[in-house]
Amino acid sequence: MTTTNQPNEIIKELNNILFRFALIDTETSFEKFLESYLDVIIEKLNYNDESVKKKVMEVLSNINKRSMVTSNIQFPIEKLLSLYHNDEKSMMVKNFAIIYIEKGFKTLSSTTKVPFLSQITKDINKLQSLHQDIFCHIILSILISVQIPKNEKEKNELFEFLRNEKESKVILSFFFDFLITPPPDAQTKAIVGIPPCHSSQSLQRIMGKQLNKYDFNQLNERKLAILNVLSCGVIQQENDIFLHFLVASVDPIFQEVQKKAEDFIKRLSKVKFENTQLIDQMYSVFLGSQAIASKKQSPSSPSSQQQQPEIPLDQRRQAASPNLKERILQYFCKSIVAANQFSLTLHVIFDSIYGSSTTMKLKQAAMIFVQWVFRHSSDQQLSTMGPVIFSGLLKLIDELENSGSTSKEINELKSFTYMSLGLLCKRNKDLFKNDIQLIGKLMKKVTTEEAMVALSIQDSLVMMREAFIEPSKEIGDQLIDILNSFVHGYEKGEYQIRTICLQWAQHCFPFQDIRSRYISLIFSGDSRPDIRDEAKRGLEPYQHQGNMMIPSSIEESKQIYPDFKSLLNYIIDRREELTKQNSSGGSKSKYFQGGLQIGFSAMSYENMLVLLRKCLRKSALLNGQITSQYVTDSLDKNTIEKYLSFIEIGLQSKIGDEVALVSSTSLLDLMNLDEQVIEQFAQSPLKLALIEKLIQSSKPLFKDLYSKMIGLIGFYFSKERLDELINQFMKKVEFDNDVIEVYGSMLSLASIISNFNRKQHSDKINQELVVKKFINLIFERFIDHNNQAIKLCTVQSIGLVGVYKSLPFSTLDEKLKIISKLIQLVKSTASSERNLAEGSIQALGWICFGDSDSGSKEFKEKVVDSLFELVNNKNEEMQFTIGETLSLIIGGHKMKQSIFPFSPFTTEEILSEKRKEIEYLGSQSNMLIDDNSNNNNSLDDNDDESKNIIKIFDRILTNYFSDRQSPITRCSAGIWMVCLLKNFGKLSFVQSQLPMIQNGFISLLSDNNELTQDVASKGITLVYDSSIDPKFKEFLVSNLGKTLSGKPTQKAPGSTELLPEGTINGGNKTGSVLTYKELTSVANDLGKPDMVYKLMNLSTHHQIWNSKKGASFAIVSLASKAKEELAPLLPSLIPKIYRFVYDPNPKMAASMKSILNALIDQKDLFPQYFQPILKEVLQGMGTNAWRVREASCSAIPDTIQNATPEQILPYLEEIFYMSFRTLDDIKESVRKAAEVSMKSIGNVSARLCDPSYTSPTKAKEVLKLILPFILNKGISNDSNEVKQFSIKQLVRISKSSKELLTPYIPDMITVLLESLSSLEPAGFNYASFHAESMNVSQEQLESMRVEISKTSPLNDILEVCQRYIDDTNITQVLAHLNQLVQFSVGIITRVGVAKFIGALFQSKTAPINDLPEQTLTKLINTMFPSITDKSPTIRKHFIVALSHILSKSPTKLMGQVLDRVSSIVSPDSDPLHLEDNLIIVGTIYKELFKNCPSKITNFNVDVIPFLYFYKSHPKKEISELYKSIWDDNSIGSIKLYSDEIIKLITTNMNSGTWSTKEQAALCLSSLTDDIRNMIDTHLPMILNLIVQGLKGRTYPGKDSLLASLSTLSTICSKTIIDSSNNNNNNNNIPTPSEIVNIMFNECKKNDLEYKRKAITNLSIILKSFDTIDIYDKVIEEFYPFVFNQQQQQQSANEESMNVDSKEEIDKDELKLRPMKALIRTQIYNVIGDSFKASTKETKLKNLSVTDSLLNNLVSSLWSEQQSILYALSCIIKSIWSLDDCSESSGTKFYLDESNIIKLFSTIAETLNYTKYQAVKKSCLDLLEDIVVTGGKFKIVNSNFDKIKFLITEASKKDNSIGVQVDKLLKLLN
Repeated sequence: MTTTNQPNEIIKELNNILFRFALIDTETSFEKFLESYLDVIIEKLNYNDESVKKKVMEVLSNINKRSMVTSNIQFPIEKLLSLYHNDEKSMMVKNFAIIYIEKGFKTLSSTTKVPFLSQITKDINKLQSLHQDIFCHIILSILISVQIPKNEKEKNELFEFLRNEKESKVILSFFFDFLITPPPDAQTKAIVGIPPCHSSQSLQRIMGKQLNKYDFNQLNERKLAILNVLSCGVIQQENDIFLHFLVASVDPIFQEVQKKAEDFIKRLSKVKFENTQLIDQMYSVFLGSQAIASKKQSPSSPSSQQQQPEIPLDQRRQAASPNLKERILQYFCKSIVAANQFSLTLHVIFDSIYGSSTTMKLKQAAMIFVQWVFRHSSDQQLSTMGPVIFSGLLKLIDELENSGSTSKEINELKSFTYMSLGLLCKRNKDLFKNDIQLIGKLMKKVTTEEAMVALSIQDSLVMMREAFIEPSKEIGDQLIDILNSFVHGYEKGEYQIRTICLQWAQHCFPFQDIRSRYISLIFSGDSRPDIRDEAKRGLEPYQHQGNMMIPSSIEESKQIYPDFKSLLNYIIDRREELTKQNSSGGSKSKYFQGGLQIGFSAMSYENMLVLLRKCLRKSALLNGQITSQYVTDSLDKNTIEKYLSFIEIGLQSKIGDEVALVSSTSLLDLMNLDEQVIEQFAQSPLKLALIEKLIQSSKPLFKDLYSKMIGLIGFYFSKERLDELINQFMKKVEFDNDVIEVYGSMLSLASIISNFNRKQHSDKINQELVVKKFINLIFERFIDHNNQAIKLCTVQSIGLVGVYKSLPFSTLDEKLKIISKLIQLVKSTASSERNLAEGSIQALGWICFGDSDSGSKEFKEKVVDSLFELVNNKNEEMQFTIGETLSLIIGGHKMKQSIFPFSPFTTEEILSEKRKEIEYLGSQSNMLIDDNSNNNNSLDDNDDESKNIIKIFDRILTNYFSDRQSPITRCSAGIWMVCLLKNFGKLSFVQSQLPMIQNGFISLLSDNNELTQDVASKGITLVYDSSIDPKFKEFLVSNLGKTLSGKPTQKAPGSTELLPEGTINGGNKTGSVLTYKELTSVANDLGKPDMVYKLMNLSTHHQIWNSKKGASFAIVSLASKAKEELAPLLPSLIPKIYRFVYDPNPKMAASMKSILNALIDQKDLFPQYFQPILKEVLQGMGTNAWRVREASCSAIPDTIQNATPEQILPYLEEIFYMSFRTLDDIKESVRKAAEVSMKSIGNVSARLCDPSYTSPTKAKEVLKLILPFILNKGISNDSNEVKQFSIKQLVRISKSSKELLTPYIPDMITVLLESLSSLEPAGFNYASFHAESMNVSQEQLESMRVEISKTSPLNDILEVCQRYIDDTNITQVLAHLNQLVQFSVGIITRVGVAKFIGALFQSKTAPINDLPEQTLTKLINTMFPSITDKSPTIRKHFIVALSHILSKSPTKLMGQVLDRVSSIVSPDSDPLHLEDNLIIVGTIYKELFKNCPSKITNFNVDVIPFLYFYKSHPKKEISELYKSIWDDNSIGSIKLYSDEIIKLITTNMNSGTWSTKEQAALCLSSLTDDIRNMIDTHLPMILNLIVQGLKGRTYPGKDSLLASLSTLSTICSKTIIDSSNNNNNNNNIPTPSEIVNIMFNECKKNDLEYKRKAITNLSIILKSFDTIDIYDKVIEEFYPFVFNQQQQQQSANEESMNVDSKEEIDKDELKLRPMKALIRTQIYNVIGDSFKASTKETKLKNLSVTDSLLNNLVSSLWSEQQSILYALSCIIKSIWSLDDCSESSGTKFYLDESNIIKLFSTIAETLNYTKYQAVKKSCLDLLEDIVVTGGKFKIVNSNFDKIKFLITEASKKDNSIGVQVDKLLKLLN
């Protein structure tokens, strides 16, 4: 029954509501109706009864109709929201509720919407999607009105929904859809089609079903509102909002939106582009719904296509716009994750390139992304997708080619595409290595494309080249064909293709490949210098290192050259092809035009001949033969003919002298190798004609070559032809005056004679008629010629004639004549004309060598002596010539193999080549070259030559090695000895001399001359190398080591000690001999003492060894063998040598550098020996020797600058440790070297810690090592230099490491804060102890220290640390800060801690909002002792920090802190520190109001009374502090807190301390003034407080209660009187009588100032309570003070009688006189007021007081006169106003004649004589009172005329009283 009736009741209720609705007639009543019933009506829909629902619909229909015609109706939104969020209500109820909520928000004003924001967003993620959309639209309507708070807390509270992950996800999704929505069409007012990134469903979600929900302006303002909210900093995860700003930044319509989004994106710093979720979202936006399909079709999951449901059509989102795609691609190029999202990557690339809506800019961006993918995608994915991308790129290239466009955009796209091909090849070479046709096409395009594109193709080809290094034969043949097609025909232009062709030929093929070498040869003659230089690199042995071509590191003897025969044939074949092409027609090559039939450029041809010569010698060695044997035995005649023909091409051409020179050189070389070639020339007039051109040249060089050739060819001439030629040359020499003609003829004739002598056929030339005549002729005619060339030719000719046979002179004098002249020439030209001098020396040597006559000994000795005279010549190269000449003279036939008069090359070059042959061919060389060692056994030690050799050795050692000789002499002697030792060192009879020779060289080591040292080093090496006996070698090693160490040397068997003990060290303790001592040490350390000889040889670095003469010694010594022999020891040797390269002694460093360069190529140094080198260097940094420490420090920068993290990581901590040690070294030079090394260490470590340069994993490892080390051992180091470096390094690391710092932040903060004080200048400590003497307060000094500390770089690091505090380390950070707060020392550190805490809790990034309350409580408890620190500076900063902590703390914690703060100044606290504590508490409140005003307002009940109480503090400093807090925060009214204030005053009033009572009294006084308007409410309590406070002794501040009591008596007099009249005085209010008596009692106090104030306030109270009679008490207490007339008169008389009486008056009395006068003034007022308040009897009884007052009137002070006049006025008015007052009882009522006369006369006297206007006005006031009150009495009335006269006269004297006088005159009239 109930259920059936219930719907009826509801319907009835709804009918009543409908009735009420019908009565509505205004908008106001409609709103009231909705407020009362709308939620009730909707709620009825919760019932399932249909009738009820129908009735509800009826009511709602009426409401809807009414609301449609009534605008701005306010709906009850709050009730509707409560109804909606009620989970018990049905969905129908919620549907209708949300309808009216939506309507209601449309009519709400902007300001009234904001409070509903939290309710609208509540649990929005749990709603159905339609409702979510409605609420999101409402949120937008609210956001456009929101003013974003600046306070972080308020901001977070307002936008709390954005901090909730689930709620923000829904809202951010809606915001994104809104931001991508374009404005509606201007004509249709709706959006046409589906915009980019939208689906049909998402578009309707934003714009409604009609797609016209918002217009342009509404969209604009809402988009801006969204961006404003998202950029306010509430959302900490920038990844969540990055896409919103990205899509907004490309908004094509709303420019303001676009600009704002772009600006904010620039400020985004924490977007993580390696976040997979963000990248997936970006792919989804880019491709639309296609992103999902891409994943389905991914190769990794091919079967998943059927498993995934299809996306409904209305939910399929469109792809992004081209502009947005372009921006997304830009950010894809910052993400490695994006590069590895196959197959999405493919979709993006192909969509951007081939998509229907693509643009040229998008295509370019896509190609940049392609390059990014190729660089950063994984190998596995790239190998899978590479072929697809490869085909796509080729297709794009074809399309761009076919388009025919050459616009800038097309060219840029082409460039990107070609570069992408190159990058793909770099990562996936297998795709390209067989596609040789592509390479051909690309090379062809280089010649046809524009410059920009051609350059990109060139770069691409460089990258592709790596895939074709050393290709297979098939591919190599095809590649060579392609390259050859570009070798010829491109000489004039297209230098890029020439460069590419050359690089491919050299980089892809090995050095021995003849086809590649041919290309290098061709381009070595290119017109461009850069191409020529690159080609020449290909003509020297090289090897491939990746995509690079580097010089070959293989020893020269093992280098493989192209085969001579193959290369020759290939060159000739190619030339024939070119010849055919040239003759077949068309344009002729410039190399075949006119007489230039060479076929190649001149430089190419020259390089061909040079390379062929080298290949000929290398081919011979590979064949196991020397070159001459190879030519005669192994090469066929046809090959030799081809080679000869090829050489003759150069001789036939007319290109220039360079070609002729190279051709001639090659021809002469071939003649020396093959006698058949000589015969061919002798028999062929045509061939002779070719070389005759040489003699016709004006250049001596060509004549020299011709003379050598004709000398060789002449041997094969017939007798007739030879005689004819000799006669021809002889005539020119004899008769021709042209020195140029004579030059060639003379040298040619000499060569012919010399060759016949060499061949032992001298008899074929008449010695007397030809040879002797020729020598005499040239000697007489040209030996003193002015032309230096012909003079040198003469000398050379004489030498040539005499080299193989004695000069044809019968007497010794004739020979001596020539010898003497040559000696004279040597001496005269030794310093000026080096060539002539050296030529003369050589001629002397050759003559002595060739002279075998018995009488030659004399002139040979003369020649030797003359050469020894040149010992002081400074020309080093000439000294080498002298040394070789001495060897030639004394060696005789032993030196046969060192003379090569018919070779085109120098003796040094020939010997060098022969030694290479010996080295390569080994034992075979003995039969090939007549080595000195072959003759060792055949020579008798006692023969003349042996004796001469020993004699020369002794002569040099004895006479020229002595330290008494000049440095030049010692150097020259050393050079000679080296030359002699090189030539004769291995002879058996020389072996015994080796110890002496070694000691001699050792003595030269200490010479300051660099060359002398090098020569000595070479000599010592040669001594060791010359020794045959192994035991003897051991002795030499031992002897050398001991000698260098300064120890006594042992004697070799049968020898004497040449070098005394200490000779080396005694001469030069710090000289370059140290180099060799160190080398000995190195050799001994390695267990190989004999190695010192190899190292000494390698240590030579003087430039002389690079000359032709000096270079010959490198072969004889151990340079060629050193690498092989030292190879096993290199891991130990290289590090030691490397360290010495940086020795402070530059000479040692240079020596060691030459050793290092000889042992290893610089590029291989660190890859092979990094770890041993670094270990050696680190060990050296800790040794005792300062030189080693300095060298090690200097070596560090070069050692570590290119080290990888893997290499350096194990040693990084030790590097820092040792570097810190050396930074504090005792030696200044070591410290300076350490400073340089520390800079390098800093750079390297900062780079290694930077994740943008190093992989994050490695950067973490590096950081894990160095950061704790710097923190623990760097900043805390005692050395200031180490500290400074550590700080600088921390700054760099903190900036470079970024997020990697997170785990170390707690430790960093601790160390940095502790270091703030330690880095403070020491002068401050001194200043703090002497602050008083410097007139500086301690507080000022502390403030100065804090200000200076702000400039410390540590603050910058702390600021960086703060950015990286997050959830993972915040707990540790706070724990460390707790420790620092408790235990840190030093004012700067403690202030720094406080400032850091404050900054931390102000940070926008640190996670401090969700900290546990327990953590915050602990931190605050730890900080509290610091708040009361002795130092004001520390207190101040910790208080500020506390306020910031409380701003982020729960309200509960604020209450606890305030309680604790209040306890600091509680009655129980130390009274000695109360004032300081009050300042502390005041500062705390000041900062709390400043930094967390919203929170502290919750505690106003406690805070405001406290502040109010202490702003009345008697001490000015404290009261002003609290007043400033009160005023700055506009606290204002205290009505709400008056009870609490009174309670606080009561508590303090009862205090046992007088100071507290004073404080309470002052506050109570202020309170009575401040709550005048509401005093009645608190009157009983306040009055009782005042009364209680007035009890007892006088104390400071008590006087303020007097004024309070008088004030209350005035304001609340009625209340007090009424309360006293009420017998039931429940309020305990004192009666008026009690109040008066209380005040009167206070007037009895002895303190005159207090007494004055009490009397003043008594007068005020008496005015308020005018019925209280205390006159008797007044008489008793006050009369003696004012009416002791006799005493006053007597005192006055005494003063007038004695002028000096003031000196006798008590000084205290003088001080009290002004105060007593003030008291008297107030007493007179009290007399008047008390008389007026007294009873009639008392008045009549004390009427005599009038006379007393009149008596005192004239003689009193002006202030007293005023009070007396006031008292008289009160008395007269009160007497004359009595009811029974009459003239009949005149005396009784002071109306008798005498009294009236006295009254007026006294007034008149006062008025006439006073000069004070105030007194005059008081007199007139009294007269006015007399007239008004006494005018009814005749006796008074009768004196009106007197009064008129009196006041008229007075007004004449003083115009200022005229107005008052006029008023009085009116009364009188």
